Amino acid sequence: RSPMESRGRGDVYKRQATNCSICNGSDAKGAYGFPNLTDADWRWGGEPETIKTTIMAGRHAAMPAWGEVIGEEGVKNVAAFVLTQMDGRKLPEGAKADIEAGKQVFATTCVACHGPEGKGTPAMGAP
Repeated sequence: RSPMESRGRGDVYKRQATNCSICNGSDAKGAYGFPNLTDADWRWGGEPETIKTTIMAGRHAAMPAWGEVIGEEGVKNVAAFVLTQMDGRKLPEGAKADIEAGKQVFATTCVACHGPEGKGTPAMGAP
């Protein structure tokens, strides 16, 4: 018997193994693209009530499509801004973008969910 089963929690353990571990991993550190439940970064809030809500109702956050709003050029510029100014990377060789214009797009379109530093707004579920 597993330790969970020995403690009379076999049912919970079996449910976790069947339902939760698919996304959150058997170690609760999260499969690729899914949340790590062992750190202090709780996308929807780490209070017992918000965890309960997440488990009971699920969470279906998704970034809306902005392509039609900011256009292809805006997407290119904001991506360049995020990569270079927030992530410290260099643009691929030959890539051209207006980073200052990308900064403006970020400030007017992205900052509400992603925050001024691009770190996200955990209460909204935004990374």
